Amino acid sequence: MRRVLIAGYFGFGNAGDEAILAGMLTSLRQEVPDLAATVVSKDPDETRYLHGVEAVHWQDVTALLAATETADLVIVGGGGLFQDHWGVKPETYLTPAHGDITFYGVFPLLANLCGKPCMTYAVGIGPIKTLEGETHTTLALKQCDTVTVRDSQSLRVAERAGNAIQVSDPAFALVPASPQAAMTAAGAFFDWSRRPLLGVSVRHWAASTHADSLFDRLALTLDLFLQKTDGQVLFLPFQSSKIGNPLEDDAGACQEVMRRMKRAAHVETALNALRPEVLAALVGRCDAVLGMRFHAALLAFAQGVPAAGIAYDPKVSRLFSEAGLEDLCTEPDSLNPELLAATLAGLVSEPAPVRQSVESFAQRQRPLAGLPASLARELLDRGPRASAPRQRGLVDFVHALIPHWSKLNADRTRLEAAVQSASALASRQSEELARLSGEVSKRDSVIASRDSEIDRLHEELAWRRDVLAARDEALRDAQERYAVAAGQVASLAQHLACAEADRTALLSRTQELQEELSRIYGSSGWKALVRLWDLKRLLTGKSRTGDSVVPAPERTNQDAPPPLLQDVPQPLPPVTETSPTVRPDSGPPPSSPVLEATEPPPPAPVSTTGAEPVVESLPSATRNPFDVQLDLILGRADGKSPVVVFPPSVSWEIPLFQRPQQMALAFARLGCLVFYCDYQSPLGPGFHEVRPGLFRCDVPIETFRALSRVLLIVLSYNRHWIAHFTDPLVIYEYIDELDVFSVDDKVQLKRDHDRLLTEADLVVATAQQLLEGVRPARPDALLCPNGVDYSHFAAAQGITTTPPPPDMGPFLQKGTRESGLHGLPLLRPQRPIIGYYGALARWVDYPMLRRVALLRPGWTFLLIGPPHDSAFEQSGIGAEPNIHWLGQKSYQDLPLYLRHFDVATIPFIVGPITHATSPLKLFEYMAGGKIVVTTPMEESMRFEGVLTASGPAAFVERLEDALTLREDPACRSRIDRVARENTWEQRARSILEALGTTVREV
Repeated sequence: MRRVLIAGYFGFGNAGDEAILAGMLTSLRQEVPDLAATVVSKDPDETRYLHGVEAVHWQDVTALLAATETADLVIVGGGGLFQDHWGVKPETYLTPAHGDITFYGVFPLLANLCGKPCMTYAVGIGPIKTLEGETHTTLALKQCDTVTVRDSQSLRVAERAGNAIQVSDPAFALVPASPQAAMTAAGAFFDWSRRPLLGVSVRHWAASTHADSLFDRLALTLDLFLQKTDGQVLFLPFQSSKIGNPLEDDAGACQEVMRRMKRAAHVETALNALRPEVLAALVGRCDAVLGMRFHAALLAFAQGVPAAGIAYDPKVSRLFSEAGLEDLCTEPDSLNPELLAATLAGLVSEPAPVRQSVESFAQRQRPLAGLPASLARELLDRGPRASAPRQRGLVDFVHALIPHWSKLNADRTRLEAAVQSASALASRQSEELARLSGEVSKRDSVIASRDSEIDRLHEELAWRRDVLAARDEALRDAQERYAVAAGQVASLAQHLACAEADRTALLSRTQELQEELSRIYGSSGWKALVRLWDLKRLLTGKSRTGDSVVPAPERTNQDAPPPLLQDVPQPLPPVTETSPTVRPDSGPPPSSPVLEATEPPPPAPVSTTGAEPVVESLPSATRNPFDVQLDLILGRADGKSPVVVFPPSVSWEIPLFQRPQQMALAFARLGCLVFYCDYQSPLGPGFHEVRPGLFRCDVPIETFRALSRVLLIVLSYNRHWIAHFTDPLVIYEYIDELDVFSVDDKVQLKRDHDRLLTEADLVVATAQQLLEGVRPARPDALLCPNGVDYSHFAAAQGITTTPPPPDMGPFLQKGTRESGLHGLPLLRPQRPIIGYYGALARWVDYPMLRRVALLRPGWTFLLIGPPHDSAFEQSGIGAEPNIHWLGQKSYQDLPLYLRHFDVATIPFIVGPITHATSPLKLFEYMAGGKIVVTTPMEESMRFEGVLTASGPAAFVERLEDALTLREDPACRSRIDRVARENTWEQRARSILEALGTTVREV
C-alpha cells in the first residue's frame, strides 16, 4: 500500500474543486492500484463521503505534520492555489491561521523536512501582485521534485523556479454519474422532453462595477433565448458557502437572475447537484451551456457540449482561447443581452460545428490530464529522499514547537479580540462624550461661525478696497496717458493744418508758374530766342553744354524748362497714415520633430538670427496697464513661490500639448507662479489665468523686466528673449538634436546653443544621448526626459461605461451571424487591435509596419495622428486591408481610443534622431495600462516593461508576447509603476531641486 497526501481547496463546497479532486483520484488509482490517499479538507467527513479517502482538517497542524510523515508522496493541487489576492502573512506558517500561499507553501517544506518526495499537480498560479507573494511562491516550487501547471501563464511563473511541465485540468479525467442520477438531481417534475435545454452557471462577482446590472442583463439574455427557442433553462449552482460568505452562494445568484426574468416558468435550479459527477452528468444532458464558473465550461467541453463563457476571471477567457473559441466568451461589464442570446440560440440550433471543435479540444486535453498521475507514480517508484539523523531531529523539533506556535497564535487571536473589544468600548465612550458635549459645541460653533463670517467679510472688504484702489490707480494712469496723447494729437493736428496750408499755397503758386511758363513758351519772342540759340550752335559747332554738336531733337512747348526754372518747388507728396508700431516677435518658433504630437507644429518663421525684436516703447511718465495687472497677480501670490516664465515658443492652442505646455502645468501644480507667453492667443492682450497659478500672457515682453531672478525656460531657438529680463535664472532645455529644427540660419542656431551651454544656470537634456553630448561643456547637466499627465491617461483603464468613439465602432463590432465563428455572432472583438498614435512622419518605419501587417492578416492595425510630412502618403501603407488610419484626434479624446488598444506600439526607424528622442507616448501608453512594443530606441529600452524588437519577424513575436502578458497582473503593475514614476510633476520637481528651490505642491 502506497500512501499519498493531497493538499488543495477541498471541502469548501466548491464543486469545481471537488471535480478536480475526483479527476486526480481517478487518474492516480489507474496508475497506482494500491493507492491509499489522505486529503487535507475544510470538511473531512464530507470529503471521506464524496471521495472514499482519509481526510485531515486543514487547520490541524499536528495532524498535517503526522500525515506528511506517514505519506510516501506529498501532492499539492490542483486548481488555482497560489495567489496573493488577500496578501501574504509569513507569520502564519504552521499555524491554524495559515491560508493561500502560507497554507499550500508549507507542504513542500514539510515534505522536504521529512525526506518525502513532493510535486504540484496541475496547479494554477496567479494572480500574484506582490514581491512577497512571488518570493514565497518561488520558494515553495523550488522545494518540489516535480512541478506541473495547468495553463501557459502559470508555466511562465513556475519556470522562474526551475523546470515545469504544462498539463491540463484534472477535471478532464472526471467520470460523470449515470443519467438516472442527473434526472434525480434535476427534480421529479423536470420536463426532460422540452428542448433545447440550456445549462446556466452564474455566481456573484464583487469585482463587477455593476453587479445588479449584470444580473439584469443575464435575465434579459435568458428571456430572449427562451423567446427565440421556446426551450428550458436549468441553473447549475457550483458552490454553496461553508464560511458564511454570500458571494460564494451560487444558488442565491441564480435566484437573483430568476427574480428578474419574465419567463421564469421555464426555468429550474438543480439545488441538490453539488456532487461533481452529478453536475458533470447534468451538463452532459444539456444542448448548450452558459458558464460563468470555470469548471461549468470545462465540464461542457469535456463532454462535447457547446458553451459560451462569461469571463469574470482571466482563467475563463484563457480556457476559451485554448479551445479556439475565444469569440464565444465575453466579460461581465461588456455583456450584450441581444448578442449573447443570439449566440446561445445559434449554439442549440446549429451545434455541429462548435461541437466538433470542443470534442477535438477535449481529446487533446484528456491525455494531458492523466500525465501528472504517471509522474506521481515515478516519484513513488523512486522512493523517499535520503533522510539524515539531523533531519529527523528537525522534524521532532517542529513537532515540539507546533503546540507552542498554536498557543501563541491563539493568544494573539485572543489579544486581537481584546483590543477590538477595548476599541469598541472606547469608541462608545467617545460617542457618549461627543453627545454630552454636543450642545456646548453647537453654541461655540455658531459663535465661531459668526466670527469667521465677520473676518471673511472684513477680508473681502479689504480685498475689494485694494481692487478699487488698483482700479483707481489704473484709471488715473489711463487718464494721464489720455491727456498726454490728446495733447500730442492736438499738436499734430496743428502741424497738419499748417502743412496743409503750405501745401495749398505751394500748389497754387506752382499752377501760376506753370501757366506763366506756358505763355512764355508760346510767345513769338521765345520762339525767336530759340532760333537764335540754334543759329549760335550751328555757327560755333557747340551744343548748349559745350560738347560737340549733335543732332538736336525736334522741340515742342512741353520740353523741360531752362535750368533757371528747375529750382521751382515741386508739389508735396500726399500725407499718409503713420505706420503702426511693431509688437514683439509674434511668429511661431522653429518647428522641432513632433515625434509625440497628433497635430502638426506651427509653421517656422522665415529666419531666427538672434536679433533683438522691435518693441513698443512706452512713455516713461506713464504706467503700462499690463504692469498694473502684473502687480495685482503678484499681490495675490504669497511672495514665496518661484516665478517661472516661458518665453514665446509653441502656441497654447495646438490640440496636443507638447513639453512646454506640460511643464508649465506641472510647475503650476507644484505651487509655482507661471507665465506662459503666447502672442498667437485668441484671448487678446493681457494676462489670462488658464489654470490656478498659470497665466497665459499676451503682453509686451518688457512687462517682466520689473521682476528679477525669475526662472526663465528657454529652448535652442529662442535664446534672444533672455535680453528682455532682469538677471533671470536661465534653464536651457535641450530637447532635440539641432539638425531637426526648421530654421533658415543653422549657423546662428548652433551659436545660440553654444552660448546657452555657458550662460544658462542649469542645462536640461531630455535624452541620454543629448546629455552625453553636452557633458564636456556642462558636467552638471541634468537628465530630465519627457513625462506623462498620469491622471489624464490612466482614465483609459477605467472607461467602461463610456461608449467608444464612433470611428472605432467597425473595429469593436461584435460581428454578425455571418462574421462569427461557425456562423455565430461574436461575443468579443474579432481581432486584436495593435495601436499607434502620434505624428505620421518620416521617422515611422512604414516598410516594417507593412510587413508586420502582412505577417498577421488577422490583426487590426490602427494609426491615429496627422501626416506630419509627405512620408505617410508616399508609403501607401493605408492601402493594406488590415491597416486603418483614423486621422487626427484631440488630446482630450486620446484616452478614449487608447482604452481599446490591445497593444500599443512605437514603430520608429532607429537612428540618431530617435535615439535622442524621449517619446512622450511611451509613458502615456503605460499610464493607460497598455504593454508597449517599440523598435530598439535607446530612450525606450531604459524603462522596465517595454518590449523591443528589430525587424518584422521579431516585432511580431514581441506583439504576441504582449498580447499574452496583457492579462498578467504583475506585468500591468510594473508598467503602471513606471508611469507613476515618470510624471511631469516629478520632472518639474527635479529641475527645482537642482536649483535648490523648494515649493509647496497644490
